[in-house]
Amino acid sequence: MTAKVLVIDDDPDTALLVKVILKSRQLATHHAINGPEGLMLACALQPDLVILDVMMPGMDGFEVCSRLREVSDVPILMLTVKNQSADVSQGLAVGADTYLKKPFRNADLLSRIDHLLKRNRQANPQGVQNLVATA
Repeated sequence: MTAKVLVIDDDPDTALLVKVILKSRQLATHHAINGPEGLMLACALQPDLVILDVMMPGMDGFEVCSRLREVSDVPILMLTVKNQSADVSQGLAVGADTYLKKPFRNADLLSRIDHLLKRNRQANPQGVQNLVATA
C-alpha cells in the first residue's frame, strides 16, 4: 500500500517541489493551502505523514500541529523558513517529530521522511489511527 503524505503549505511552489521529490519514493502526495483545510484533509485522508509549514495566514503551523496532536499520532515534519532555535523548540514542543529548515537539500528531506514512515510502520503495523474532525 502506498503511503499518503499531506503537505500543508500556502506556497504552491514548495508543495510542488515536495511532490516531485516524493515521486521518487512513489508516495501519494496531497496538498492543503492553509491550516483549516489541512486539518479537514487530514481527517479525510488519514495520512501516514504530514509535512507542515509554520508561516501561513490565519492558522499557523504551530496551531495546526497542536490540533493534530490532540487527535492523532501521525508523524509531523515541520518544513519552514522559521529557523531560529526558539522556532525549532516551539515546533517540537507542540508535537512535531522533526523540523527541517528551508531551503533544504532533497536528500535531507527524503532521509527524514523515510525515517518517520519506517518508525510509524513499526509503531502502527495496522495503520494510522482514525482522525476525528477538529476543524
